Amino acid sequence: MLFPEVDQLLHLQFVYIKPDASSFGHHSKPIVLPHPLHEKGNTTVCLIMRDLDHPLKGKCDHDVDKEAREWVDKLETEYGLTKEHFNKVLTKRQLERVYHSYQERRQLASAYDIFLVDSIVEKSVLRFCGKDFHKAKKVPMRFVVGRHRSLNHQINRSYYTVMFPFSPCLLRVMFHCFLILIFRSLRIGNLSNPMEHLVENVHVAVESVFKYCPGGFINIQSISLQMVTGGSSLPLYISVDEMAIVGELSTLPEGMEVMVHKDGEVKVLSTKSKYIFFPIKKLFKRLLNKDFLMW
Repeated sequence: MLFPEVDQLLHLQFVYIKPDASSFGHHSKPIVLPHPLHEKGNTTVCLIMRDLDHPLKGKCDHDVDKEAREWVDKLETEYGLTKEHFNKVLTKRQLERVYHSYQERRQLASAYDIFLVDSIVEKSVLRFCGKDFHKAKKVPMRFVVGRHRSLNHQINRSYYTVMFPFSPCLLRVMFHCFLILIFRSLRIGNLSNPMEHLVENVHVAVESVFKYCPGGFINIQSISLQMVTGGSSLPLYISVDEMAIVGELSTLPEGMEVMVHKDGEVKVLSTKSKYIFFPIKKLFKRLLNKDFLMW
């Protein structure tokens, strides 16, 4: 393999029975694993800090790196952090001025392994980073800057932390085989890690997902282990509940609901008449009819 540290990454894939209809925007829950996902000395860390001066003054300053350099000195003198602990410091304003396009944000997300954001500007930074950081699974982690908080400890903990997303569920739709998968994935290690470390990371990750996922344990359809590069997956858990789940789906028009069977088959129903639109081509024909909601 050309890049074994990337090609051999392992992740757990969780398939939900029903999506989380109550989630709005992008939210994540940090899960601290017993064994690190990154190696010290082989990991790049970027810190995103609050601005130090007045907004109007900073916007007019052509030296966009000025406050970042001040933060580097401040972190070393007041908190004992050096270049051994981080690789890059950005301020919120610098982030918005330098990385204002989607392409630039994608490049930033791929440039570093771990992002930590000052808790004071966390919400605005997460909103600015947007989907580009979520797709790269580089959501910035909360970083509390205070005299009574060990910044070194927080950076070290980020090596063990994976972010579990709560944003509206991704839908993988394959109409040709009538399958809809509502899934999430969590990185849990690398094939080069000791087997016992992978097992313990999987155990903690599964317990945490059962605790925090929408609907809890009963909303998990299946869990599988897979390499991030794709290929065959190893099933770890499959729900054997025989009841079909019926509910609304945000991607369907009003007046329709979806029925999910435990064998993976999905049917679209009329809420009023419970008419089954099957095969799926029949559904598209009905959608073209303006009076389809009356059926």
